[in-house]
Amino acid sequence: MEFPLAGPVPQAGLRIEIRVSNDSAFHYAFNRAASMDPKTSQTGYGNTFVWEFENLPALADELLAPRSASRSCLSRRFPIGNRLRAGTGA
Repeated sequence: MEFPLAGPVPQAGLRIEIRVSNDSAFHYAFNRAASMDPKTSQTGYGNTFVWEFENLPALADELLAPRSASRSCLSRRFPIGNRLRAGTGA
């Protein structure tokens, strides 16, 4: 899933919150933006990851710019199977 970090107008603040169940592995990366660690919290049901950004500039609207030119946070979660949990690696 992709979360844009820039739009046609500047943003005073942006908050991204992702909740993931305990039985999922979660991975994230930043595209054309400085990476930062999320604030995390854990419950009996899952984990919460929160990023907060301030004073984000507007993205220049360039007609021929590739889609990958925008700043974004990319995330993906994967279910953890019983074999992986047991450490078999299969």
